[in-house]
Amino acid sequence: MKRAVLALAVLAALMTASLPAAAGLDGPRLPTPTALDLAPYAGRVVYVDFWASWCQPCRASFPWLNELQKKFGERGLTVLMVNEDHDRKAAEAFLAELGGDLQIVWDVEGKLALAYGLQGMPASFLIGRDGRLRASHIGFDPKKTAEVEAEIEALLAEGAPVATEK
Repeated sequence: MKRAVLALAVLAALMTASLPAAAGLDGPRLPTPTALDLAPYAGRVVYVDFWASWCQPCRASFPWLNELQKKFGERGLTVLMVNEDHDRKAAEAFLAELGGDLQIVWDVEGKLALAYGLQGMPASFLIGRDGRLRASHIGFDPKKTAEVEAEIEALLAEGAPVATEK
């Protein structure tokens, strides 16, 4: 009985973590798996993207994600890429081909994918400066990049450092 209750609690937590920001004013709290430590990015907007070398939409999204980092990095955005390949060599070949300056986290065992409740690939989670999940997206549609960039712009504006006069 205790195991069944624990299993339901874990399932509920995973489902809540994958809800979009519309679920609450500030969005639900993110899961805190030890392999994806977001503490170094405190005060920054973080775009966490789950990808794999075999995923064609992931391949299409990579150039745009590189551009996101270049465009918004100095304003406080970090694009963090979580790889879901079981074969790291395939992922490294993908990276050698498409390159970029994105930070990569390896999730060979799929623990982060499970913790974040992935429902498709690529999957992305937009985290505000306050550390709360603010939006999530499944798949990649080039026609929706302006919409995602507007979400990022809005989050960058929230709590952005105020320039002081000297």
